[in-house]
Amino acid sequence: MIPPDSDISRNTAIRSSTSDYSDPVDSRRVPDFAINLLDFQRLNSISRRNRRFQRRLLQKVLAMAHQDQNQLLTELDNQNWPVIEITAHRLKGSSANVGAIAVHQVATDLEANAQSQNRRQCEDSLTLLKEKLVELDEFIGQHYPQSG
Repeated sequence: MIPPDSDISRNTAIRSSTSDYSDPVDSRRVPDFAINLLDFQRLNSISRRNRRFQRRLLQKVLAMAHQDQNQLLTELDNQNWPVIEITAHRLKGSSANVGAIAVHQVATDLEANAQSQNRRQCEDSLTLLKEKLVELDEFIGQHYPQSG
């Protein structure tokens, strides 16, 4: 049996599935708006630079964020401030976990606005959230193409 910390073990791990790891998204090669959209260092760190895994992570967070957005719109109509606050807090955490910094910032603002029960600012935050989710979706489509 090969010890897990041996050179042979490391080389085998490096060679396996190299196509998954090739050409990680480098923040120096993306549009300026994307620098404020994602924390590439965080994303590369949690995914070990695996592009397929990054795509799946981002898509999962994006899908959950769209569900949260719909719930937030409904709850705002009902002025259900505790649910808005909890949902914004969950969105804040899940987006921070994957490095979706733009969504995280909007969710942070939305949570604070829900705490102060400021309907107008919550509406503004939800409009901005929608914009950031579209930007993130477009970025994923352009920089994380589906593998064939």
